[in-house]
Amino acid sequence: MERMSPQGKAGVVRRGTRAVVAASVLALSSMALVPAVAQAEVNWENSSTDIQNDPESYPRLSALINKIESTTIVSADKNVPEYNTPNKWNEQVAASHLVRARAMNLAPDGVTAPKTDTKNRVSDPLIINNSSYQDWQSDRNIILDVYSASMQRTIPMHVMLPADPDVASPVLYLLNGAGGGEDAANWSARTDIQSFLKDENVYVVTPLEGMFSYYTDWQQPVEELHGYNKWTTFLTEELPSIMNQTFDTNGKNGLAGLSMSGSAVLSLAEWASDNGSEANGGTPGGNLYNAVGGYSGCAATSTFPGQQYVEVVTGMRGGIDVEDMWGPKGGPDWVANDAAVNAEKLKGIDYVYVATGSGLPGEHDTLANPELEGNQFALANQIVVGGVIEAATNMCTHDLANRTNAMGMTNITYNFKPTGTHSWGYWQDDLHDSWGGMAAAMQVPPRN
Repeated sequence: MERMSPQGKAGVVRRGTRAVVAASVLALSSMALVPAVAQAEVNWENSSTDIQNDPESYPRLSALINKIESTTIVSADKNVPEYNTPNKWNEQVAASHLVRARAMNLAPDGVTAPKTDTKNRVSDPLIINNSSYQDWQSDRNIILDVYSASMQRTIPMHVMLPADPDVASPVLYLLNGAGGGEDAANWSARTDIQSFLKDENVYVVTPLEGMFSYYTDWQQPVEELHGYNKWTTFLTEELPSIMNQTFDTNGKNGLAGLSMSGSAVLSLAEWASDNGSEANGGTPGGNLYNAVGGYSGCAATSTFPGQQYVEVVTGMRGGIDVEDMWGPKGGPDWVANDAAVNAEKLKGIDYVYVATGSGLPGEHDTLANPELEGNQFALANQIVVGGVIEAATNMCTHDLANRTNAMGMTNITYNFKPTGTHSWGYWQDDLHDSWGGMAAAMQVPPRN
């Protein structure tokens, strides 16, 4: 009988461990799916007309709305795709452009919005859970509706304006996780982003769509996901020049995301590795993004564990056939969107930050965490399910680190935390920890 070498045995153990983790992710993630709770009906609103009629209270937003209403802002990317499938979602056919600016639905002073635990899509345009209106910079948050030619529909974008209106500032594209900003699990509701960035000179742009989409270009339209999903095209080609025409930007861009989008941001940056200047309205050359932050994502998509991770997010949680996204598993689009396989394309980015926990319980995995509201079931779910999922992302991230280290890439900072589950407290920490490097790479102007 032929004996297996120690190296061969180690390989079998690694593959076996990955198979067990992948199977555990599939099994345990199903436990995390709780019945949807209907979003409470809320009528709080400051209308755009109210803002325009009160420039003293809203000098920046009123000026912005007036500018958008009087100006035609069209993307530098003029492509209008011709799909074989009849467009039953939106009959409009036009180049990508800015449609309008709208006020946000927010709780009035002293009133707290209802906390919900739901996968249901939040009512138009955004309700901030557990936040009162005075927690927000009222003259610095707005919704922009941007028509995407590739997706043939209008995408709502939450924009937080920089602290100083008189300096050119970079744009940080901040993506939500599996809910895509269409549920209560989003950056605005679950983190301190408003207070953390209130003194920073940066535009924070977050799409309020993208649920289960991996923010990628799908092969097939899916009615449950609003029809056509061409997020790579929208985010890297159609949107940037619209933002640069609308705002006083400095031509620098950042991109960050967590969980599902923690995987997507790396792939998006790779797709944008040579069209940065063109997407900004200039000539081709250079990466669109100067800084990228990926928190608790799985860079690999073409490996078995990576495919299982996609299956959990899009297949199990979303109830969507994952082959509508990239075709049959193992096909060329799975490889083309594998951030680990294409990691060399990250070389042109000034600063890349990739973080993951170990899956072991940490400081945010106690009942003292205000997110859990004393709920022991939620804590157990976060520790067990969140622990297994984070262990899987940890394995994916180690594989990415091994590959980039072997290529001698020094622009990537890895943060392998000794503890931490797949949960919001750690993603808020990741944003804080990565901000210094990202701000420097984006050339964020100093505070006043």
